[in-house]
Amino acid sequence: MSLLTAATTAQMPIAAVVDLDSSIVVQLAVFLLFFYLFNKILIQPMLSVFERRHSLTDGAREEARVSVKEAEEKIAEYEERIAAARRSALEESKSIRAAASQKERELIDAQKATSQATVEKGLAGIQQVYEAASAQLEEEAKKTAEHIVERIVGGAA
Repeated sequence: MSLLTAATTAQMPIAAVVDLDSSIVVQLAVFLLFFYLFNKILIQPMLSVFERRHSLTDGAREEARVSVKEAEEKIAEYEERIAAARRSALEESKSIRAAASQKERELIDAQKATSQATVEKGLAGIQQVYEAASAQLEEEAKKTAEHIVERIVGGAA
Protein backbone atom coordinates (compact mmCIF):
# COMPACT_ATOMS: atom_id res chain seq x y z
CA MET A 1 0.00 0.00 0.00
CA SER A 2 1.20 3.36 -0.83
CA LEU A 3 0.89 6.49 1.13
CA LEU A 4 -1.63 7.90 -1.23
CA THR A 5 -3.99 4.95 -0.89
CA ALA A 6 -3.63 4.97 2.83
CA ALA A 7 -4.52 8.63 2.98
CA THR A 8 -7.52 8.26 0.71
CA THR A 9 -8.90 5.33 2.65
CA ALA A 10 -8.55 7.23 5.82
CA GLN A 11 -10.66 10.05 4.42
CA MET A 12 -13.31 7.89 2.81
CA PRO A 13 -16.33 7.03 4.83
CA ILE A 14 -16.56 3.31 5.62
CA ALA A 15 -19.77 1.77 4.34
CA ALA A 16 -21.71 -0.70 6.47
CA VAL A 17 -21.00 -4.34 5.66
CA VAL A 18 -24.66 -5.32 6.11
CA ASP A 19 -27.45 -3.09 4.98
CA LEU A 20 -30.38 -3.21 7.37
CA ASP A 21 -33.37 -3.07 5.09
CA SER A 22 -36.43 -5.19 4.37
CA SER A 23 -34.36 -8.02 2.87
CA ILE A 24 -33.06 -8.84 6.36
CA VAL A 25 -36.50 -10.21 7.24
CA VAL A 26 -36.44 -12.48 4.19
CA GLN A 27 -32.88 -13.56 4.99
CA LEU A 28 -33.88 -14.31 8.58
CA ALA A 29 -36.92 -16.32 7.42
CA VAL A 30 -34.76 -18.29 4.96
CA PHE A 31 -32.17 -18.88 7.69
CA LEU A 32 -34.81 -20.13 10.12
CA LEU A 33 -36.36 -22.35 7.42
CA PHE A 34 -32.97 -23.89 6.60
CA PHE A 35 -32.19 -24.25 10.31
CA TYR A 36 -35.51 -26.08 10.86
CA LEU A 37 -34.96 -28.33 7.83
CA PHE A 38 -31.33 -28.94 8.82
CA ASN A 39 -32.49 -29.90 12.31
CA LYS A 40 -35.22 -32.27 11.05
CA ILE A 41 -33.23 -33.83 8.21
CA LEU A 42 -29.75 -34.10 9.74
CA ILE A 43 -29.53 -33.28 13.47
CA GLN A 44 -32.50 -35.30 14.81
CA PRO A 45 -31.59 -38.50 12.88
CA MET A 46 -27.97 -38.19 14.03
CA LEU A 47 -29.08 -37.75 17.65
CA SER A 48 -31.33 -40.78 17.23
CA VAL A 49 -28.40 -42.83 15.88
CA PHE A 50 -26.19 -41.62 18.74
CA GLU A 51 -28.91 -42.56 21.26
CA ARG A 52 -29.27 -46.02 19.71
CA ARG A 53 -25.51 -46.49 19.77
CA HIS A 54 -25.44 -45.45 23.41
CA SER A 55 -28.26 -47.80 24.28
CA LEU A 56 -26.53 -50.65 22.44
CA THR A 57 -23.09 -50.12 23.94
CA ASP A 58 -23.29 -48.20 27.18
CA GLY A 59 -26.82 -49.42 27.80
CA ALA A 60 -25.64 -53.01 27.34
CA ARG A 61 -22.79 -52.37 29.75
CA GLU A 62 -25.20 -50.94 32.29
CA GLU A 63 -27.52 -53.91 31.82
CA ALA A 64 -24.53 -56.21 32.30
CA ARG A 65 -23.61 -54.39 35.52
CA VAL A 66 -27.17 -54.71 36.77
CA SER A 67 -27.23 -58.40 35.83
CA VAL A 68 -23.92 -59.01 37.58
CA LYS A 69 -25.18 -57.20 40.69
CA GLU A 70 -28.40 -59.26 40.68
CA ALA A 71 -26.37 -62.45 40.22
CA GLU A 72 -24.11 -61.50 43.13
CA GLU A 73 -27.16 -60.81 45.30
CA LYS A 74 -28.64 -64.18 44.35
CA ILE A 75 -25.34 -65.91 45.10
CA ALA A 76 -25.16 -64.19 48.49
CA GLU A 77 -28.76 -65.22 49.20
CA TYR A 78 -27.99 -68.78 48.07
CA GLU A 79 -24.90 -68.95 50.27
CA GLU A 80 -26.91 -67.61 53.23
CA ARG A 81 -29.57 -70.26 52.65
CA ILE A 82 -26.88 -72.96 52.45
CA ALA A 83 -25.33 -71.70 55.69
CA ALA A 84 -28.76 -71.71 57.36
CA ALA A 85 -29.38 -75.26 56.11
CA ARG A 86 -25.98 -76.33 57.43
CA ARG A 87 -26.72 -74.78 60.82
CA SER A 88 -30.10 -76.49 60.87
CA ALA A 89 -28.56 -79.82 59.87
CA LEU A 90 -25.89 -79.43 62.55
CA GLU A 91 -28.50 -78.68 65.22
CA GLU A 92 -30.62 -81.62 64.06
CA SER A 93 -27.55 -83.86 64.06
CA LYS A 94 -26.76 -82.77 67.61
CA SER A 95 -30.31 -83.47 68.75
CA ILE A 96 -30.27 -86.88 67.05
CA ARG A 97 -26.94 -87.69 68.70
CA ALA A 98 -28.29 -86.58 72.08
CA ALA A 99 -31.41 -88.71 71.62
CA ALA A 100 -29.30 -91.69 70.53
CA SER A 101 -26.99 -91.18 73.49
CA GLN A 102 -29.99 -91.01 75.84
CA LYS A 103 -31.48 -94.16 74.28
CA GLU A 104 -28.10 -95.87 74.60
CA ARG A 105 -27.91 -94.92 78.30
CA GLU A 106 -31.43 -96.22 78.85
CA LEU A 107 -30.60 -99.52 77.12
CA ILE A 108 -27.36 -99.86 79.10
CA ASP A 109 -29.18 -99.09 82.37
CA ALA A 110 -31.89 -101.63 81.51
CA GLN A 111 -29.23 -104.19 80.61
CA LYS A 112 -27.38 -103.43 83.86
CA ALA A 113 -30.59 -103.91 85.83
CA THR A 114 -31.26 -107.22 84.03
CA SER A 115 -27.67 -108.31 84.60
CA GLN A 116 -27.86 -107.28 88.24
CA ALA A 117 -31.10 -109.24 88.68
CA THR A 118 -29.50 -112.27 86.99
CA VAL A 119 -26.41 -111.96 89.22
CA GLU A 120 -28.58 -111.64 92.32
CA LYS A 121 -30.61 -114.68 91.24
CA GLY A 122 -27.39 -116.58 90.62
CA LEU A 123 -26.04 -115.52 94.01
CA ALA A 124 -29.30 -116.57 95.68
CA GLY A 125 -29.05 -119.93 93.89
CA ILE A 126 -25.43 -120.29 94.96
CA GLN A 127 -26.42 -119.33 98.51
CA GLN A 128 -29.12 -122.03 98.49
CA VAL A 129 -26.69 -124.60 97.13
CA TYR A 130 -24.15 -123.49 99.73
CA GLU A 131 -26.68 -123.78 102.55
CA ALA A 132 -27.87 -127.16 101.30
CA ALA A 133 -24.28 -128.36 100.96
CA SER A 134 -23.42 -126.94 104.38
CA ALA A 135 -26.43 -128.67 105.92
CA GLN A 136 -25.52 -131.92 104.17
CA LEU A 137 -21.87 -131.61 105.24
CA GLU A 138 -22.94 -130.84 108.78
CA GLU A 139 -25.15 -133.90 108.81
CA GLU A 140 -22.37 -135.98 107.31
CA ALA A 141 -19.97 -134.54 109.89
CA LYS A 142 -22.40 -135.55 112.69
CA LYS A 143 -22.72 -139.04 111.25
CA THR A 144 -18.99 -139.33 110.88
CA ALA A 145 -18.49 -138.01 114.40
CA GLU A 146 -21.04 -140.49 115.73
CA HIS A 147 -19.42 -143.23 113.80
CA ILE A 148 -16.00 -142.26 115.18
CA VAL A 149 -17.42 -141.99 118.67
CA GLU A 150 -19.02 -145.41 118.28
CA ARG A 151 -15.80 -146.94 117.19
CA ILE A 152 -13.87 -145.33 119.94
CA VAL A 153 -16.47 -146.02 122.57
CA GLY A 154 -17.36 -149.37 121.08
CA GLY A 155 -13.73 -150.35 120.91
CA ALA A 156 -13.20 -149.40 124.51
CA ALA A 157 -16.04 -151.41 125.77
